[in-house]
Amino acid sequence: QALAHAGIGCLTWVDPEILEAANLGRHVLDATVLGQAKAPALASHLRAQLPHLDAHAVSHRVQHAATMAALEEVDLVICTAADWPAERFLMEAMAGCGIPLLLSWAEPHALVGHSAVDTTGGRRLEPLFDRDGLAIRRKTAWPEAEWALPGCAASHQPGTFNRLQHVAGLVVEHAIDVLLQATSPDEHRMWLCDSGTLTRLGGNWIEPPPSHTRASVIALPL
Repeated sequence: QALAHAGIGCLTWVDPEILEAANLGRHVLDATVLGQAKAPALASHLRAQLPHLDAHAVSHRVQHAATMAALEEVDLVICTAADWPAERFLMEAMAGCGIPLLLSWAEPHALVGHSAVDTTGGRRLEPLFDRDGLAIRRKTAWPEAEWALPGCAASHQPGTFNRLQHVAGLVVEHAIDVLLQATSPDEHRMWLCDSGTLTRLGGNWIEPPPSHTRASVIALPL
């Protein structure tokens, strides 16, 4: 939605799932389209808001041949699935094709957001993850306990929706910089919450950010 409102004229959404009640805590779509496929419902929703938008929907997993055919002539692929098989497939499939790939994910409670882009097609994103898909540069540590995904599982995490807006903003700004060629290639950006919220929710910094900061964005080379 933010990309469309920023003026991106052609967007293709890839999502094999339907909208469920548990998604409503963080999704652009609302209860009027419960049970419908997310991708075409979102395309229709945004076309109604923005007549300029050339919106396409693919209701398959990214590994499906129809999905890859739809991505052959795009300018940028953004993956926000936080799904390791999909991310690993994209890193392999996009290698050498000349299309930049941006991966984004959030740490527990959306207290840290990540946006990493490879504009070279050289599989530069792979070293950011271990063999199981766990991010190497994660910033927060948590007790060994199960935690619910933001707005998607059995329990709701207060404040998570608001923090996800910061993560979404990070991704959108990064994507626009790539499209305008206004950013350094192969960059990894992170949005970090304030330390007080992290402590209150039971987490700790692995490497503390600068003191006296409410929230911050940092950028690192790959």
